[in-house]
Amino acid sequence: MKKKLNNEEIDLIDIFIIIKKGFWKILLIIFITSSLTYIYSLNEKVPETEYRATTEIRPISTFDLSEYELYNTYVKADGSGYNKNTKLYKKEAEEIDEEFFLYDQIKIDKSLLKSFDIITKKMLMSLFIDKLKENKVFINAIKKVDLVKKENYENNQDYENAVQALASSIKLIPSKTDSWYLQYQTKNLNEWETFLLLVEKEANYEIQNYIKQNFYKLIFNAERIKKYRIEDIEIEIANSTNEKKIIFLEQEKKMIIKDRKLDRLSNLFSATPIINSDDFYAAKIIINYTKYKNETKKQSDRKSLVFSAIIIGLIIGIFYTIIGHSIRNRS
Repeated sequence: MKKKLNNEEIDLIDIFIIIKKGFWKILLIIFITSSLTYIYSLNEKVPETEYRATTEIRPISTFDLSEYELYNTYVKADGSGYNKNTKLYKKEAEEIDEEFFLYDQIKIDKSLLKSFDIITKKMLMSLFIDKLKENKVFINAIKKVDLVKKENYENNQDYENAVQALASSIKLIPSKTDSWYLQYQTKNLNEWETFLLLVEKEANYEIQNYIKQNFYKLIFNAERIKKYRIEDIEIEIANSTNEKKIIFLEQEKKMIIKDRKLDRLSNLFSATPIINSDDFYAAKIIINYTKYKNETKKQSDRKSLVFSAIIIGLIIGIFYTIIGHSIRNRS
């Protein structure tokens, strides 16, 4: 047992002597590893500052909504669209077979209120979010702001794919309130804020045109139905021999012709911001209150790298010296 312990002591002493003899080799290896690491740290690219930008999309205010109050009140009160109200009349003349006839009376039907939408915060906000979800507005703004550099791509298809990928990376996040949030990773705050301005302007412009065109289409359809009903009454008059019925139908025809509810509705709509304002908003992107969180990857600590290189160099140097000594002894 003592002999074994003595051998171990001798072995440890021998290793120490070998390390001492190879001191300069070990020192050289440490110098090489630490020098290479230091050079690497000097040439390491400094990561660009990157932020996670979170911006609120807010519905219009109650004050803004008041601009639609008169139009909304009229739609709620009268509505639009037309409906048949069929009545049965008995001919007064007594004959063997009493004659009955049917005719259609046209009147404004309050139950068809859905033909024209009441303009609410929720409705406008919903249109705004739907427009953003299409990604078309994002894609147009990316190209205008030059968030994706076209010169960095070999062909147009690769460029379009990159633009599409960037547009898809922009997150739309709902909140517990009526607001939504836009979230995006950016390295250039000015470019991102310019991008948001373009998105807000283009989205609101397209929604404004959509509401306008949809309203005019509904008015056109209602006017066309009105015209068809007048034509139906004229046919009834031409085919009728009943004087009382003809007089009544003539009165109905005049009432329909003189009806101005659609004209009034159009006038009220023309007084809303959708028509008379260049500053129409379905929703607003609150750019000035964008929250930026720094998510830049930390650069490697130079001192830690060099210290680690010294330790690694020391270990390599010791192994190299011991193994080299063993090989020489065997040979």
